[in-house]
This record gives sequence, C-alpha cells and structure tokens, in this order.
Amino acid sequence: MRSKSLFAVLMLCWLIVSLSCSKKEPLREAVSHKDDYEHAYIYGFPMIAAYKALYEFSIDKSNSQCKAPFNQIWNDSHTFTPKDTAIVTPNAETPYSLLEMDLRAEPLVICVPKIDKRRYYAVQISDL
Repeated sequence: MRSKSLFAVLMLCWLIVSLSCSKKEPLREAVSHKDDYEHAYIYGFPMIAAYKALYEFSIDKSNSQCKAPFNQIWNDSHTFTPKDTAIVTPNAETPYSLLEMDLRAEPLVICVPKIDKRRYYAVQISDL
C-alpha cells in the first residue's frame, strides 16, 4: 500500500513538472533594463532630493545652505536668490519660514499669531 502511494505521489510530481516546463516562451533578442532603471529613478529621486535638502538645511552646519537645527523655526526677511541652491524656490518674491521637525521623541505643537482677515497662512507639511 505504501509503495503505491509513493508511486502515485512521484507520478503526480513528474506530471506537474513536465507540464510546467513544456511551455516555451519566446526568447528576447536583447535584454534591456532601461524601464527598470527609469522606474527606480522616478520612484527614488524625490526622496533623495528631500533628504539632500534636509541635510543641507538642518544637519550640515558648515554648509552655506544651513538654515536652523531640528525643531527650531527659521525666518528670513530676505527672499530667496539664485545663490540658494538647495531647492528650487517656488516664488522669489515671497518670504519663507522653515521648520524641520524631528518627531521621534515627542510631538510638536505649532502656534501662529492671529492675523488680519484679508491675509492667510499657507503651510506645507511633508513626510519623509
């Protein structure tokens, strides 16, 4: 009885292997990974650019682009110029503030002063 069961299992395995290996796929003449590289670049570039800006703004204190350490708001009365090369500035006529938050230890609460009803705050929050 045992030998019949073993024979049946072996025959079933042989049948599965022979059927799965019998399909012939056409060979590609030239293998190209251009699409893979392009997708990796599209996926990874924004993350690398954001880390580069974070490093230059908050970590590398010897860099001319260094603004402020983590969890400290940086304000500047001057507008960005072409000498500010860490990021592409969206609007050269608008003064900006920057806050790189490190939330690993605890959350932060950001309070802003009350302003005139004809004005507004615009806040961009992004996560790495």
